[in-house]
Amino acid sequence: MMSLTHKVGSPHVVSAAFMNRGTRVSVELDDGQTIAAPLASYHRLQHGSPRDRKDWLMGVETGIHWPDLDEDISVEALRLGRRSLESQSSIRRRLDEHAARTKRRKLRNTHAQIEPSHNI
Repeated sequence: MMSLTHKVGSPHVVSAAFMNRGTRVSVELDDGQTIAAPLASYHRLQHGSPRDRKDWLMGVETGIHWPDLDEDISVEALRLGRRSLESQSSIRRRLDEHAARTKRRKLRNTHAQIEPSHNI
């Protein structure tokens, strides 16, 4: 028999912020608790831009998701101080992919701003 993955009564994230000059992530839960963790524990967040970090969604279960960084952190992981287990080679590959996407986005925005002149 399948069961629902959502745990009744589990706290949900209501806000996320970055403190101490971006060295810590702080998550506020709907039960009033606040959990803070070193950003170095979550490499994708650590290397993400402030814009990428600002764009978050409540996770499928009880957690938080940053779509531009493809990062998911559960409330449980934050509470227990679990660090990301992503390998260094995976982190480098993700950083390279992210840099390439950012460069393409900037090029698209630059091209969109250039309008042809209509000299008659």
